[in-house]
Amino acid sequence: MQTITAGRSWTDTIQAASTLLADRPDTWTGMSGETVTGAAVARHLDTVADLLARHGWVRSYGDTDSDGVDIADDESMTVKDMLRTVLRIARTLVSVGDPRLTLWSAMKQASRSDFSDSDTHRVAERVLDALIKARTGGSGYVSHDSWSERVGRTRDDIAALLAAGADLAHQHGPTA
Repeated sequence: MQTITAGRSWTDTIQAASTLLADRPDTWTGMSGETVTGAAVARHLDTVADLLARHGWVRSYGDTDSDGVDIADDESMTVKDMLRTVLRIARTLVSVGDPRLTLWSAMKQASRSDFSDSDTHRVAERVLDALIKARTGGSGYVSHDSWSERVGRTRDDIAALLAAGADLAHQHGPTA
């Protein structure tokens, strides 16, 4: 098994991944039993890339830039100051929070759009998994979610995977 090298092009991986997908007769069939086109999968993956570009990408939801909420505990604070601090912190804790998305959450959000669905989402996952398997030489089950959450993975890595997935879907997916 190989580690993916940063900067390495995904273009050479697309053909190997398409061969892996061709070995599975149900690759382009959703759980409904209906065929999902390559164009639909590519649109789904492009939407995921757009969501991540707009909201930002985070490796996992526990991956934050801060160590938590800073609570002042100055003994000279008045009761009024303490209550203000508690209210400010409470507002922070119940606010919308981190807008960034993981790859998993962006994939799920894209499947709820007007032009995608759970079938398209599942087939898109198969495409990404095949790319990762072809790229790493993995021999068993390979998960794009696990790959995306590896320490050191970057937003550019995710964007490149999604672009390669869309290219593979356009080039090798069914047309109708």
